[in-house]
Amino acid sequence: MSIHPAKQALLAEISQSRAAVARDLRALKEELNVAAKLRASIRTHIPFWLGGATMAGFFFTRLFKRRKQAPLPPHPKSLSWGGIKWLSLLRMFLPLVKSAVAAYTTRKIYELARPIR
Repeated sequence: MSIHPAKQALLAEISQSRAAVARDLRALKEELNVAAKLRASIRTHIPFWLGGATMAGFFFTRLFKRRKQAPLPPHPKSLSWGGIKWLSLLRMFLPLVKSAVAAYTTRKIYELARPIR
């Protein structure tokens, strides 16, 4: 049993086109493999990559550098233990004084606003 010559030609053409498609896909895969290309470039051009990284780091630090702030004024003398006592007493009695001042001013305003008889 012999296979028809037209059928043999079609089968040969199909196998050739499959091989061509496989070859093209392999080439496309290699072309789009950016990670492998980058690794190969770094391996072959080490000094250029180190110089470029150094320059990029230099420019980024210059671009995002913090500005010097004005120096802070010298810190006043710290409080002695007696000063801390006075501050704590003031803090304790301040609400009492505040309410007394509010009551006094309210009373004076009421006296001024009261109609004269």
